[in-house]
Amino acid sequence: MGTGGSRSSLHPDTPWMPYEEVNSDGFDGLLRGQRVMSVLQQLAGEEMLLFKEKINYKLAGSGGFDPHIDANAYTHVKDINHLTILTAVDGMNSANGGLEVVDGSHRMDIPLGSDRCIEPTWVKMNTWTPAELESGDILIFGSYLAHRSGANTSPKNRRAIYATYNCATEGSLHDQYYLDRQKLWPATHMRKEGDPTKKAGFAMLSVLSC
Repeated sequence: MGTGGSRSSLHPDTPWMPYEEVNSDGFDGLLRGQRVMSVLQQLAGEEMLLFKEKINYKLAGSGGFDPHIDANAYTHVKDINHLTILTAVDGMNSANGGLEVVDGSHRMDIPLGSDRCIEPTWVKMNTWTPAELESGDILIFGSYLAHRSGANTSPKNRRAIYATYNCATEGSLHDQYYLDRQKLWPATHMRKEGDPTKKAGFAMLSVLSC
């Protein structure tokens, strides 16, 4: 993922900041601050811990994400229930590939295909509602909410911060997630010639790794 020209301090020849680098002061206060954590605790009914975080850059003209749920995305670490906070850095709408959801789908039995995406028949049978957000708005959703996003057909790039949290009773899993990710989907600068992961996945920008 490009970062608009910024370069890594640990890897000066890399034109992006790899996900193991740390920018803790501002983002730690945002993602682990009392205001956010108290809201999550009210929703979950128990204390929550930061599980993972990322910045999504949806460049002008880039594609979207197929309909899916997040519940099966992190089972390589642990089978957990989680909450995600989406913070819109730029406004999100249908034109720039904003999120669409199926209302109440977290209480439905959603069929998944072998690719872990939602079965096309279910997708067509349900109504998808755009979750339009202004810059600075947040959207909190759980691991079983059906969601998707379209292509960014606007002339401008779009940015969003996603922070995912797990219940404290499940333990602190943040470091384990990034260790597993580094092994399974190494960033481009960490891949070796001939490694089967060289063409798999993509570099993921993380704003916090501590």
